[in-house]
Amino acid sequence: MAGSINRITRKVQAYIYNANSIQAPGGDLIVQVNPDDNPDERSKITANVGAGSAGTVSIGVALSRNYIGWKDAWVDADERADDKVHAYIQGSKIKSANNVTVSSRDASDITSHVGVVSFGLAVTKKGTALDFSGAGVESTNRIGVEVCAYIMDTDLPEANVAIKASDKSTITSYGFAGAMAAGWTPVATGQAFGLSIGASVSKNIIRNDVKAYFSKSEIDSLQKVNNLSVITVNESNINTTSWAASVSLQVAESASAGAFSGGGAGAHNFRGRLYPNFRYG
Repeated sequence: MAGSINRITRKVQAYIYNANSIQAPGGDLIVQVNPDDNPDERSKITANVGAGSAGTVSIGVALSRNYIGWKDAWVDADERADDKVHAYIQGSKIKSANNVTVSSRDASDITSHVGVVSFGLAVTKKGTALDFSGAGVESTNRIGVEVCAYIMDTDLPEANVAIKASDKSTITSYGFAGAMAAGWTPVATGQAFGLSIGASVSKNIIRNDVKAYFSKSEIDSLQKVNNLSVITVNESNINTTSWAASVSLQVAESASAGAFSGGGAGAHNFRGRLYPNFRYG
């Protein structure tokens, strides 16, 4: 049996808060978390888990559970933690700037490879062979982060203002389970029994809140802005492959012979959420 449980939690914030006077004459004011021009800035989990078993009665189990911004289901409830990736300007006065940019990006990455092989063999020349083999794989991967970019209750100059929140999280999951049982009774009274089971299950969830907005109570401040863009981007992606194989072979030249085999593979994937939001007033 082999198992791997990994978890990353974090709060990443870049902000300007309650600044009375900000001046960038002829220049740019930039508040960013994980900028697009640096794709290597990301939280990442890579898990490789394998298990093998051999013998007349053989069992192999491999488990991989990986969480970014998610509570461990074995310890707490199966739900998101309080992870944040925020960039914002709040309660401030920006007196001069050509461009004001606030952007936040999450690019969490989970890569999981899980495999298990189980083999059972029984050979007898005097009758009766019994073999059992089982193989099981579970891969559970969760990403849940609040990605937010905003400007709130802030006086803006005559500038180009851009607010952007984006999600480029990725889960890549590969799972394989194989089982084989073999029995042989070529002489005597015979009787051979076999059971082979192979199962692979993959469960993947990306549940990120992606928000970008501007909020200001005084309309005069908004009228100074040359251009205002508020953008949310969701490019999260889940790739999963789940395989299961099972083989059972029994030979008995006299009396009984039995063979049982089963194989099953399943994948459950969920991807959401997106909240484009422009607020004024």
